[in-house]
Amino acid sequence: MSKKILSAALCGALLFSLAGCSGKGKVTPDALYSYAKSDGAVAFDNIDDIEDSVDDEDIEEEIGDNGVVMKLSIDDLMDLIEEKNGDMSSFNQFANKDMDVITLYLKRSSSNNQITAVAASFEDEDDAEDYYDKYADQIKMYKSFGAEIDDGEDGGIEYSTVAASYGGEHIGMAVYTDGTNVLIIVQMSTRDLDDIHNMCDGLGLPMAESRELDDVDDDDDDDDYDDYDDYDD
Repeated sequence: MSKKILSAALCGALLFSLAGCSGKGKVTPDALYSYAKSDGAVAFDNIDDIEDSVDDEDIEEEIGDNGVVMKLSIDDLMDLIEEKNGDMSSFNQFANKDMDVITLYLKRSSSNNQITAVAASFEDEDDAEDYYDKYADQIKMYKSFGAEIDDGEDGGIEYSTVAASYGGEHIGMAVYTDGTNVLIIVQMSTRDLDDIHNMCDGLGLPMAESRELDDVDDDDDDDDYDDYDDYDD
């Protein structure tokens, strides 16, 4: 289990496919890094430390229980992607040359329950907003399944969140921006969505309530998807 988690962190296998008070400073790379450490995550400050720990059984066991977090400059991340060639291809879905610093947090309590969080800082607010919009548009897709999107502005933070269950599958997704920082949190589980709600509570961020979805008419799906044909542009 722990080696799989560490391998996922190294290879970038992070899937992209909260109720409380809010305020600026809660969606930064430092905020996510601090939260992950307080939640017991094993922290790595550079990629060499991660690679050196692969065969350390004590660290492997600790990661398996608590997850792993690392904070990198975008230059270090891009160098890592280049060094690992195709093995790091999944990092490209969230790596962006306009970022300054990025924190990655991965926790998998079982093969059927994983939570991933990414926080990135940008020098330019327009770049941060574009990055936020990309994932907010992905969340909008869940409307086609009858999910209710909880979005808006709270304490200077713009947000869009969804938490839905159907047929024993659970998905929670949230994205936030305070202007120059963007935070993304995703949980997929066959159990429940407690982890994403607990994380958002711990960070003091709003999160949609979990909702069991009804059966969805296929014709309605097609109509709704037409509205989001370019969500991943």
